[in-house]
Amino acid sequence: MTDESKKPVAEQLINLKDDVNRIAERLGRLSCDNLKGSGERSIASPAPQVSVDAVAAALKARRLRVRYFHKNLFADPAWDMMLELLLAELIDRRMTVSRLCASAGVPATTALRWLNNMVQQRLLVRRDDPLDARRSFVELAPDTSSSLREYFREVG
Repeated sequence: MTDESKKPVAEQLINLKDDVNRIAERLGRLSCDNLKGSGERSIASPAPQVSVDAVAAALKARRLRVRYFHKNLFADPAWDMMLELLLAELIDRRMTVSRLCASAGVPATTALRWLNNMVQQRLLVRRDDPLDARRSFVELAPDTSSSLREYFREVG
């Protein structure tokens, strides 16, 4: 039995995902280097890698605020919703509209209003579930995802 097979499946999957991310990042750098040498421009630079732990810690810190300050002081759920969606993206989990609204920490009507505003501003993308007409999913728009990843790269 190898050392790898003794690890829990979840840990093996995380390690595999990290390996795939490293390979993808390396391929992206190689592609960019090849384009530079050929005089062509890269269409998009690879998105910075973001640690799931960093996003989870930011969410935890946001939630701890209400222990020290009145919750009405932080009634704007936009940042929390974007962090939840980034975390979902990083762990390859689809986020339903109802789950996102529930996780926002504000009344559902407020969360839904903010979600709709962010969709209109093209910060988020809402997609109908092809298997269940009553449900829809929400995800970060590509530019929003890139901006959040850059933010986490800068703040460390």
